[in-house]
Amino acid sequence: MNYYQVPPPPALERYVRYFWVFDSNEEDGSVKTYKIVADGAPGLVFQFSRTFYDVNDNLFPSFFLYGQSTRNEYNTSVGNFRNIGVVLQPDAVKSVFGIDSIDITNKYADADLLQRERVSELLLNSTDTDHCIELLGVYLLDRIRANPYKSSNAAAYASGQLLMNPSSNLLKLLQEELNLSERSLERLFRTNIGMSPKLFARICRFQASLTTLRNSSYDKLSDISYGYGYADQSHFIREFREFAGVTPNAWLKKATEVVENYPEWKI
Repeated sequence: MNYYQVPPPPALERYVRYFWVFDSNEEDGSVKTYKIVADGAPGLVFQFSRTFYDVNDNLFPSFFLYGQSTRNEYNTSVGNFRNIGVVLQPDAVKSVFGIDSIDITNKYADADLLQRERVSELLLNSTDTDHCIELLGVYLLDRIRANPYKSSNAAAYASGQLLMNPSSNLLKLLQEELNLSERSLERLFRTNIGMSPKLFARICRFQASLTTLRNSSYDKLSDISYGYGYADQSHFIREFREFAGVTPNAWLKKATEVVENYPEWKI
């Protein structure tokens, strides 16, 4: 399997974390299982051949938009594949597609149904990966220009602060900085991020703890739990299980992370 990331051009940095390419040339027709974990970001995927199935064994569309994940699930793939995609910024669903982010949280939609021109046909007919990424970039810029809803600076700032400071309780401070009531901050997040600010903050903290776990930069699990402000190790394990589906120790045994936050899973 091969996986790599490509940074966005400057014009898309506000909306895109990175583009990615993921392919497998295994011809044995084997079935692989991949785990989805909550990572605080929506995205787009284009499959050159439809080989991936959702948790209900439905084939994903060739080109689809997925929203925020607030829970863990599984996907499966059959045989070899070649996929190209985009990991978007937390608030990009609303600012790029004009859809309230909450409407697609834990869901996905056929991206070809969101536009008049079928960019998937252009992608399918291109054999050059760089050209495909360029086509995706043009597609996103066209969507942004056509979208009457302009990006929310408040949502971008608030989500960015929580990503950078996952162990701090920043919500009250963010309310004061943005001059928003608790209810207004809740509406801002549901519309632009796809979940409550408290849940997004919990996912950011989980992701930070997962990074530490991946890097083995700790002596014992309690170091992670206290380092990120969990009440105790049991609290950390409960939250980890909620967003990853397993305990931290089970993750280390079963996850093979070629793709970050989308590991191949040993059943």
